Amino acid sequence: MKTLALCMIVKNEEEMLGGCLESVKDWVDEMIVVDTGSTDNTKQIALDHGAKVFDFEWINDFAAARNFSKAQTQCDYVLALDADERFNGVDGPLLREQINAQDSKVCFIRLSEADSITDTVEEALTRSEQKGDFTFLPRILKNVEGNDWVGRVHEGPLDTLGAKFIEVSFVHLGADLSYRASKEKSLRNLLLLEEVYRENPNQFPLFYSYLALERHAVGDNQGFLEALEMGWNKHLEHIEQTEGKVAINSGYLNTYPSVLLARGQFAEGMQALNVLIQNLYSFATNAPNTLFQVVQSCLQINPPIEFRESFYEVVKDCAVFITEFHIALFNRD
Repeated sequence: MKTLALCMIVKNEEEMLGGCLESVKDWVDEMIVVDTGSTDNTKQIALDHGAKVFDFEWINDFAAARNFSKAQTQCDYVLALDADERFNGVDGPLLREQINAQDSKVCFIRLSEADSITDTVEEALTRSEQKGDFTFLPRILKNVEGNDWVGRVHEGPLDTLGAKFIEVSFVHLGADLSYRASKEKSLRNLLLLEEVYRENPNQFPLFYSYLALERHAVGDNQGFLEALEMGWNKHLEHIEQTEGKVAINSGYLNTYPSVLLARGQFAEGMQALNVLIQNLYSFATNAPNTLFQVVQSCLQINPPIEFRESFYEVVKDCAVFITEFHIALFNRD
């Protein structure tokens, strides 16, 4: 039987931490909470819920803190959650069953964004309470040397090649805009990302996706587009270098075609959309889900008459592909 540890990094999370630990404690073998400088009751709450608590001096590096948390357990796999996230306990037996069947270095989980921090898990998992569609995130790592987190902010696994999906649900309560603003998370993340970019503008594609996301969150729309374009071009370089044989997490870069179309740049947008479709499996480990999200955005756009026929032909072909994929998946199961 393979073992699983919850590994968290926290600071001043007395409001949210207890709910996170309570949601998952029955389905993990160990809970590790690494505190990076709390001045509230965070550490005591962790101890009261049965977690092991460790201190880590904050050095403006989320990956370093995450790797320190991973080093505190001998469990076979580690699950990384934030205090404002919750596990759907109904999926507990399935989580353990799929962990026991794993040998992958990285596993993706399904994360849904709640509309409010006051939502229950059940409410957040209904369509009426979700904020947008769910996403798949690499949050479970095999606990072996070198299988680490990278990135000073918006950290991710070093290597997602051969990653698997674990079909269990988690909920992110912290997507609540007022809560996020109160924590100043976007500004904090953006300052770290801009610092990294100043030190070395030559970053991996996913970095520019996060830079675009945080610039957009603080209202820097021009900076958002610039970061998205830089990341898109970096990703195309990756495709060329690997001949499209290696998929990496591209984050929000796949929104670039729909952003161009929304801005009225239809020639450039259609070209980018075709590039995305031709290289779909290089953009995401869940290609049909990625394509669905892009096409969904494109359908909000009313193209000029000279682009209309070709635009809707592309959209139709995408719909057929998504439908056929899911029919094949259903028949396989």
